[in-house]
Amino acid sequence: MKPSYSHRCLKGLEALEPINSQPLHDRIYNEVLIAGQDYTPATAEKHKAGIELLGKILSVCQEFWDNAGEFADPFGAYMEGSFQTSERNGQFFTPKAICDVCTGITVGSEGLDGIPQTFSDGCCGTGRFMLSIAEHYARNNSGAFNFYIVNVDVEFKAFVYCTMNAWLHGIPAVTIWGNSLTMEVFDAFMTFRNLGLPPQCIRVSAAAAEKFLKLPFLSGVKEEKVCTSEVVAAAAGYHGQANLFDFIGSEA
Repeated sequence: MKPSYSHRCLKGLEALEPINSQPLHDRIYNEVLIAGQDYTPATAEKHKAGIELLGKILSVCQEFWDNAGEFADPFGAYMEGSFQTSERNGQFFTPKAICDVCTGITVGSEGLDGIPQTFSDGCCGTGRFMLSIAEHYARNNSGAFNFYIVNVDVEFKAFVYCTMNAWLHGIPAVTIWGNSLTMEVFDAFMTFRNLGLPPQCIRVSAAAAEKFLKLPFLSGVKEEKVCTSEVVAAAAGYHGQANLFDFIGSEA
């Protein structure tokens, strides 16, 4: 069946996984998320493939956001338009309008700049509830992501795309490839944005991710005015290492 995309620009993602080639989510995982963990400015040439792939993805996503909204979900829309979702296994992505209604009811509009709220999505898909929460804070809290979320999905593809959605927006999150019913963890990444720095994406150990899966909040977010990204960064063991976004930012 011929793909049917909600926005023409999503053909740009399709072009990154031609027939009989490595799937896009595998390329992102290997060339960007994993390889990017070892990136430094001195090794930029070694990471040329990942930098080029990330640049092309960013270009498509920016065009998509320009048309669909800053916190729209390009990867979920791409999966739906190219029939890559698994409805037979019960995989149906929640429409954005429903996510927004649920966010408005759950999060509210009072005290968003106080004690950071924590959220957990045990069947996150590509992260639409996370994006809805981020948009809610962006609109109602002067752009500050004064929250923290744990995303979990058992499907690898959804996990990769949710991680990308969190990373591209600098959302304070732990995104886990795992099973929220059996509490298994296969892989995980932590994303955040420190003031004045590009968005960060740090791979975390299965043992560390299991703690977030079982107890999805951080002790450091119990106080008001705390910088959630700094708490997340500390929990990830972040020590200022560079990532591919530093290179993209320097080229912009």
